Parts: sequence; C-alpha cells; structure tokens
Amino acid sequence: MEFEPSPRAQSVTPFLVMQLLDQAKELVARGEDVIRLEAGEPDLPTPAPVIEAAQRALAEGKTSYTPSAGTPELREAICEWYADRYQVKVNPDRVLVTAGTSPGLLLAMAAAVAREEEVLVADPGYPAYTNAARFLEARVVRFPVLESEAYVYSADRISQFVTDRTKLITVNSPANPTGARLPAKELARICSLGTWVISDEIYHELCYEEGRCHSALECTDRAFVLNGFSKRYAMPGLRLGWVIMPESCIRVMRNMNMNFYLGACSVSQAAGVAALREADEDVARMRAVYRERRDLIVRRLREIGFGVPAYPGGAFYVFANAKRFCQDSVAFAQELLANTKVSVTPGIDFGPASEGYLRFSYATEAARIAEGMDRIERYLAGR
Repeated sequence: MEFEPSPRAQSVTPFLVMQLLDQAKELVARGEDVIRLEAGEPDLPTPAPVIEAAQRALAEGKTSYTPSAGTPELREAICEWYADRYQVKVNPDRVLVTAGTSPGLLLAMAAAVAREEEVLVADPGYPAYTNAARFLEARVVRFPVLESEAYVYSADRISQFVTDRTKLITVNSPANPTGARLPAKELARICSLGTWVISDEIYHELCYEEGRCHSALECTDRAFVLNGFSKRYAMPGLRLGWVIMPESCIRVMRNMNMNFYLGACSVSQAAGVAALREADEDVARMRAVYRERRDLIVRRLREIGFGVPAYPGGAFYVFANAKRFCQDSVAFAQELLANTKVSVTPGIDFGPASEGYLRFSYATEAARIAEGMDRIERYLAGR
C-alpha cells in the first residue's frame, strides 16, 4: 500500500522562495557570481559577547537538558528587557523559550484556535501564519494592507473581517515582507477589537525612524507575543526565541512544548542572556548599517522603475511593485536570476494580492546591493 500523506500535512505549502534559493545555490556551486537578495538572514557578524558566552557554556559543560520552559536566567533577562524597553512588567512564568519563534507561533495558535475558527492574516504577510492556521484546521481570512497606505495595518479595515468565528488576529510590525511599522495608536485599536492577538515582534529594534517600536503587551493582556534573537542579534543558526503567553495558557503551552519540542538548546540560551544584557551597542551599529542599505536599495529600485511607496520603517525588506515588468512574480524572479544572477523573492509567496510584486532583502553588504541593482537595471533596459 502506497503511503498517502495526511490532508493536514498536505495543507502546508512550501515557500516558493526556497525554489529560487536552491537554483541560486546551484549556480554558485557552478562558479557563478550570484547576488543574494532573497533571504531574510543577517549577514553581519554575531556580537562578540554572544560568541564568548556560547563558548563558555560549552567549555563549562553546559550541554544538559534545561527546564522545558527555558533557563531561569534567560527568562529573567527577557523580563528585564521588557521592563526596560516597554515599561511592561512580565512574570517569568509567562515566558516560554523556544527554538526560534516558529515553534512559539505554532504553540500559540494550537493553544488558541479550534477547528474552523478564524485566523485573520495580512495580505501581503508572512506565509507561516497561514500555514500554521491551516495545519490546525482553522479558517484563514485575509485582510488587505495597501500599497497606497505604505502597507500599514488599518484597524478599521481589519474590523470589517471580524466575525463571531474570529479567534485570532496576527500582527507583524515591523512587517515581513513590507517593512511597514505599525503606529502605537493603531496597534492599540487592533488589540481592542475583541479577539486574541498574536503579535510577531521579531524585528523590534530594527526600526529606522524616530521613536521605538511598541509591543502588544502595552495594549492588552489578550496577546501572545513572539520575539527572538535571529534577526537583531544576527543569531539565526542558534535557533532561539520566545513567546510571552497569557496567564491562562501557561499550563497548556508548557505541556505542548515539553511533549513536542522538549526545550531549547542550552548553549544558545546562555548566548541569549549575553545578547540581551551585553549587545545593545552591537545592535545599534547593525541598525545604522541596515538603514544605509535601505536608503540605497529604495533609491535604486525607484530609479529602475519599481514602485516603492515609502521607505520601510523596519526589518530589512523592500516590497516592490514590479507590475510594470511582469504579472507572474515567480516567472519574473526566475528570469532575473537566469539573466542577471540576482536572486529575489516572488511576491506571490506572501499572499494572493501580492502577485506582481517582489521582495528584496538588504541583509547583504551595500556594494553587493549596488551591483545587483546595476545588473537588473542593465537587463531591463535591454529586455
């Protein structure tokens, strides 16, 4: 009898960008000079205190299991961070340390959503929210974030999609793929719509305009807040994140975590404490570098003819309107890779309304970004 994957498993779709990523790697293996503007992976060095803490943990033999919820020291450091950044008091019992934010997302959705309940997701938006909801047999309802409004979430627009079946609204600020940053007042209005909220705050601290990013924890106690170390501390391979959960969910989320994930890496958790307590200056330097790259890539994309309504307020992505050049973003991304050796992400990865767009990551050095833009400009001029 031939194996047939379950409908639940088959509901999880691949990231289309991974196909481009594989093609780019094949070209690199053949000796081609490929400029990688598709991946959301920091290229800047991991801060020295983080590396040193990880090395100490290994040297001291800290390779045993940790408490499933995370080491007390790391959970305390996370609570200190919230008190310092947001003036919010968080009980360490509400902190669940995870192997990156993705497990936290799945655990939070599993705790909150029953079959056929509705999860609201942005279009364009990060595809993992949709896949997690579908995997749990919830109904995905997409709400638009508009290019004409610089992709900023609108509480008024979201409210039009809220029904008596709505259980969760997903919020991501600064956002992937747009880099849009949600104003504090609008975040508060979304949190007051009467549903539970998952607020993905992984790009906090990578904000480029005046004022800080705001956490959903400042607005409501009906939120699951995701955050982690991969982006701002350049620690993606250490796989470390956390979720702040409502008091009522502590037991069930801990039970799921210890059954399905057991716990995060002990060495990574030691490194995480150092990141939170010792790496602020490193993050400030990274932020300045990313801002310069953002300004460069937005200027060049506009000169080439792509539509970019506003400078992204955070993260390290530009979501560019490519409809002047294409209607099929996958085919266009493949065309650019084949003819310019520049790898970018097709917009359709981020939702049906995102067709005809491309996501450009500026998590690579400025000289390579400039060369990539020059290659694309030369190719399109002669197309």
